[in-house]
Amino acid sequence: MQLYRLTATSLLFVTSLIAGATLSVGNGSAAPGRTVSLPVSLSSAGTQVAAIQWQLNYSTQDFSNISVSLGSSGSSAAKSVQCASSSAGQYSCMLSGPNQNVIGDGTVATVTMTVSNSATNSSSPVSLTALGSAPESWFLSVGATGGLVTIPQSTSLSGLTCAPATMASAGSASCTVSLTASAPSGGSVVSLGQGGAGVTLSMPSSVTVPAGATQATFTIQAPAISTNSTVTLFATLNGVTKNFAVTIVPKSLSSLSITPANATIVNGATQQFTAKGTYSDGSTADLTTTVTWSSSNTAVATISSAGLATGVGAGQTTVKAASGSINGSTPLTVVISTFTLGNTTTGTTAGSNDANHISASRFTMPQGRSGAVTSLSVYVAAPVSASPRNLFQVAIYSDNGGKPGTLLASSSSQALTPNSWNTANLSVALQAGVNYWLAYNTNATDKTSNNMRLTPGGSTVSISQTFGSWPAKITKIPHTSNQSGSIYATVQ
Repeated sequence: MQLYRLTATSLLFVTSLIAGATLSVGNGSAAPGRTVSLPVSLSSAGTQVAAIQWQLNYSTQDFSNISVSLGSSGSSAAKSVQCASSSAGQYSCMLSGPNQNVIGDGTVATVTMTVSNSATNSSSPVSLTALGSAPESWFLSVGATGGLVTIPQSTSLSGLTCAPATMASAGSASCTVSLTASAPSGGSVVSLGQGGAGVTLSMPSSVTVPAGATQATFTIQAPAISTNSTVTLFATLNGVTKNFAVTIVPKSLSSLSITPANATIVNGATQQFTAKGTYSDGSTADLTTTVTWSSSNTAVATISSAGLATGVGAGQTTVKAASGSINGSTPLTVVISTFTLGNTTTGTTAGSNDANHISASRFTMPQGRSGAVTSLSVYVAAPVSASPRNLFQVAIYSDNGGKPGTLLASSSSQALTPNSWNTANLSVALQAGVNYWLAYNTNATDKTSNNMRLTPGGSTVSISQTFGSWPAKITKIPHTSNQSGSIYATVQ
């Protein structure tokens, strides 16, 4: 079969011949990668057509393959169709057979075209030129009408990103999948995956882009790691896959802060310190129990492994917390705070017969406070004997089953002032929560002089003892009364 190229000269010649028939290509629709069949139809308009030659013109960007098969009208007329590609984007066909057989109206051939996977247009035209011949072999002018192929573009992925791209150990990032077009009704489900050397992120297996939207986000969570790691994320939709690499780095401790700052406590008191660590990713954590605590001056304060400092002497020390090469510090000041143990009120009545007697009252050190006694004071009522019988001494005894026990400390002799607090120095360490006896003795001339005042309530004992000496241990059975002497110790 000879295929003739349709030129302007031949068409000009044909227009002077018998005319009226029309050849048309139908319309169709196919998505990228799919095929579409377009009917080639003849409308003779009363013209007898024995053979037809036509040329299809199409976009090679939108279509990757083309073929033509015989249609029912051509087959009924015992015709056959032969086609060849004349050049890129052009496809020429000849429908011919016995010349006496006239081709009836209807589908003379079917064009099958494959839409390219890379097609991005939403539609693509297929144009047509045609030439026919009559049974007598006259040339016929045949009108031509092209067709249109609609190309529905399926939604696919255009991108996958995560921020931040570099994550801290145990940190998180927000990732976004983007589509080439708005998601259809029901949304687009994007499959997610990951790959990396021994590191697994916590992330969903898919994310849905809502109908009408072009993006959706999801969160990834990194595990705790000790070395730098890289994980590649994958997102897939309709055969299109995008990937994005995230890097995970171990977070490092940047600084340590200690609270409270610049604290002041009294001697014997405690202060709990807290260490807060700040990491390279900006996160913080309580590191109180994991840092190493120290005090620069343990004569002022000591500190436990849990950050509990105890004041042991007046002055200032630096409390330090360290974790590897990172440390933090704050000053701690310890001051001496005095308190009293005993009865600081002036008794309502004066005792009797304190001369050459140990008059002792029992008192209990407060819980949580120990300290050292610096002096003992006693309120003595008038009259006071004339010198040299106007002297007094004080002492402190331990408790032995509710009675004075062992001598702990005693003072030297001091002169008395009547109706006044009289103080003598002595030194002894007392323990918190322990009972002690504060004792008084005098060298008065008679039992009505140099007597300590008393307050109702408490426990006071009287034991005969020559003034000027204190027994190392009380063995005598004392006389007891439910009163408290006006006597107290100053403790710091």
